[in-house]
Amino acid sequence: MVKKMNVKMLKKMNIPRILILLLILIFLFLIYKSFLKEGFVQENELNTLSEIQDYVNTGDKKLVLFYADWCGHCKNMKQDWINAQNQITPENMKQCNVGKNNEKSKEIMEKYDVKGFPTIIMFEGKQPTGTLEGRKESDFLDYFN
Repeated sequence: MVKKMNVKMLKKMNIPRILILLLILIFLFLIYKSFLKEGFVQENELNTLSEIQDYVNTGDKKLVLFYADWCGHCKNMKQDWINAQNQITPENMKQCNVGKNNEKSKEIMEKYDVKGFPTIIMFEGKQPTGTLEGRKESDFLDYFN
């Protein structure tokens, strides 16, 4: 009888702990979900080396942003990049997420000499012409003017 009471008592004592643990897990899940929503517009995303080459082969003046979705500097400049895309044309400004640790990202980073994030490469006439140092909307717009 004593054992049954102790087991019941222990179960009752664990209920608040379990509820607190569940609340913590729900809170962490919501934080995780909010970070998943961050990022750039997917339709302007270049995912492979061949997509980048096809994109720049049109010969027009273009900017390509090489970024990592975990990078704080990239997150800080995201809104400026999107605002400039909306003012110019999304077709002249695209981005590539190379912050993943895989062969595809390594190949792209080697080809375009991406050593840090964000890296914005200017293209004119199918060739890279340099790296854009600015990270503000006005810097992106100035490049096209």
